[in-house]
Amino acid sequence: MIAFSASIFLSAFLLFIIQPLLAKTLLPLFGGSPAVWLSNLVFYQTALLIGYAYAYFVTKLSRLSWQATVHFTLLAFSLLLLPITPATELSLLTWWQPLTIFAVLGSTLLIPVIVLSATSPLLQYWYYHSYHSDFPYRYYALSNLGSLLGLFAFPLLLEPFLGLKIQLTTWSIGYTLFTTACALCAFITFKQHQVISKERTNNKTKVPRLNIFSWLLLTALSSALLLTTTQVMMQNVIGLPLLWVIPLALYLISFIIVFYQPRLYVSWAWISLFFLLTAGIIYLPTHHQLTLAIQVLAYTLLLFSGCMICHGELYRLKPDKQHLTFYYLMVALGGVLGGLFVNLVSPLIFNEWWDFYGALLLILLYAIFVPMRQDLNILSNRIVMPLSLLAFFGIATLLIVNIKEAHREFIFVHRNFLGKFEIVERYKNENRHLLILRNGNILHGQQYLEAQKRSLPTTYYSQKSGLGVAIDFLRYNIINTSQHLRIGAIGLGTGTIAALGHKGDFIRFYEIDPDIEKVANEYFYYLRDSAAKIEIDINDGRLALAKELHQGSQQYDLIVVDAFNGDAIPLHLLTKEALDIYLGHLKQNGILAFHISSRYVDLYPPLQALAAQMGLFSYLSYQPPSDDPWIAHSEWLLISRQSEIGLFLYNKNALSFRNVRMNDVWTDDFNYLLPIIRW
Repeated sequence: MIAFSASIFLSAFLLFIIQPLLAKTLLPLFGGSPAVWLSNLVFYQTALLIGYAYAYFVTKLSRLSWQATVHFTLLAFSLLLLPITPATELSLLTWWQPLTIFAVLGSTLLIPVIVLSATSPLLQYWYYHSYHSDFPYRYYALSNLGSLLGLFAFPLLLEPFLGLKIQLTTWSIGYTLFTTACALCAFITFKQHQVISKERTNNKTKVPRLNIFSWLLLTALSSALLLTTTQVMMQNVIGLPLLWVIPLALYLISFIIVFYQPRLYVSWAWISLFFLLTAGIIYLPTHHQLTLAIQVLAYTLLLFSGCMICHGELYRLKPDKQHLTFYYLMVALGGVLGGLFVNLVSPLIFNEWWDFYGALLLILLYAIFVPMRQDLNILSNRIVMPLSLLAFFGIATLLIVNIKEAHREFIFVHRNFLGKFEIVERYKNENRHLLILRNGNILHGQQYLEAQKRSLPTTYYSQKSGLGVAIDFLRYNIINTSQHLRIGAIGLGTGTIAALGHKGDFIRFYEIDPDIEKVANEYFYYLRDSAAKIEIDINDGRLALAKELHQGSQQYDLIVVDAFNGDAIPLHLLTKEALDIYLGHLKQNGILAFHISSRYVDLYPPLQALAAQMGLFSYLSYQPPSDDPWIAHSEWLLISRQSEIGLFLYNKNALSFRNVRMNDVWTDDFNYLLPIIRW
């Protein structure tokens, strides 16, 4: 029994660690584009589904000894792939990028991931037939506990202390321990096959099709609710890095509760709570100013109550244990379908968070017509059902009215694989008429539309900002020459940096999101009005610069790295290897300008430590809130091989000082967010 418990726990634990570990390893190779993250997601979901399908078909073998032999063979073969080493040479293939990522991940990890995914359903099936126990469904709770601990182990225990190479070696050792325990389970099963095979019967009861549909629907809804709640929270409430860990943890905890202590699922209580929270989430934020803590609490409770309903009903509908592996296969398929819909389909067909609202409404409908109908007596049903339906239609109506109200000031709303952004028009009939580009509560730029104000560099890029002073310094150095500035900028936004260009200057933007380029060109005037020559390269900034470096240095006077004001911090732009690429394109007296304004992360310590380790000078420039409405407070870190920029900043009263220091130097192999998060 210990071997079964250890194998199931370790399989889930290792599976949840390897996913972020491999994704982080591939980031410098492929960049941080949506295609990279989605390719990783699709790979793991596909491998998970293959693992569950493998477990289902293996249990179709008529003898347990044959099943044990097949799985033991696969376990032994998977050990030949250790230690796990990403096949980075395949990243040089000129295939379609998602296909290349699949090739790298598949050659590195496909067989181990299939083995890990198959473990829980397969070993539960063996345990049931070996010990004739009612316990196996509780092993699903144990599996989710392993996933939960793996979820926290990576950011809290591995990432802060070990480099990626050591983490991969440690993971390989853990996988070896897992295969040892799993092989013991196969041996136990192999020994007991003669007794079991005589007791097996062919007159299995069929699973009703309605139950199969319910399994798929419930797991798809809970998966969709998890993903969409996380996205909405991180964009509209707080873009705190690693916040996604909390919703995922609650999702796993709901599985643990209902499969280990099902009596804690009291349907009417959880459904009532879910009704109230859904109505509150739709109504309150648009009518009242809620504190950040209340908003986070409301969204997390909403997710947890919704998952308790879906997973509680899933447990209620569990089949006889002879159908155990088929049940888990459908559970996995439903989760994959929900995930693929949210991550791949929704960004293509929705401009609003309709997948989030749709998941809420569908869970409410299911709750009204299934568990409530079953749990209440006839008299109660005649009263509660109509009231519940009335409340449902009231919530749906409120949702539509609120979304229409919120869209009144939007002139453009768009959603893609990177998130949702809006263009807001304000003060239309006043002399301060402007357009604002924002992503949830994150400001990406704004521009006045009146001719006399249209060329003003606004928000974080004013003349008095750290970037503006850096450009003034560079112009001061070339004032007696015929030279012009060459600027490379990672991150486009509204293109405000173009307003700082003069005739003869050259500015090349590296932007990862093609939709942002369209918005900057079609709705804002910075790019088309700029006196400088403008080029836009749609690519990951680091990858594009690395590729250009093979052909020769761009000899930039200034490289601006402005990609850190969202919730997903692209750490591959902040490592020693990335800085080496930037310096390769920078003139000897050039400047690296990092825009580090953020409410949620403090990027000064790692960048300052990196500059010090590489023998570079770093200077912090902070622009406080201004009385001018077009200027936002900003923080820039300027890094250079020369120290003259420091004196220039001091003379301009633009030099700031901070006592914070960091000893660790970030590299592609070792970097972590936890210590720089502003809690």
